[in-house]
Amino acid sequence: MAGTKTASSQQYGVTNRALFTFTTTAATAAATIFNVGFQPTHIVVADLTNLAEYEWFEGMAADSYIKTITAGTRSQPSSAGVAVATPSTGITVAAADNLVGFSNDGSLASVVSAAAASTTLGNPPIGTSLGAGAVRFGTGMVPASSTLYIMMEG
Repeated sequence: MAGTKTASSQQYGVTNRALFTFTTTAATAAATIFNVGFQPTHIVVADLTNLAEYEWFEGMAADSYIKTITAGTRSQPSSAGVAVATPSTGITVAAADNLVGFSNDGSLASVVSAAAASTTLGNPPIGTSLGAGAVRFGTGMVPASSTLYIMMEG
């Protein structure tokens, strides 16, 4: 996998924004956790490989999203979508998850499977509950071998 990130965080109610370019190289889809440092209220994923767009808004049910495919057909899947951690509900790291980490300069630092992660690598172990700022994209939003542009704001 390869990727880049640009993030901004503002005071006094100004929107936070994180922009990612993310390429999956796995032969099968895998749920992926990003820790963006704020709680998104709107997420858009443009899948350049499959020419699809996935969108989530605050208030939608967990794991749901709006999917638009090449022909313009829209649907609202209710599984394998977005889960956003809040101060009262975390995201628990599962063995099948990929964890995406970025360095201070915004470059991709690591993409590891939770099963291979350890606290010595700076990654949370399986079963850890991640708080606000963590976002899990289910397999419906991270297709195998795809290039994704991701925008999160909140």
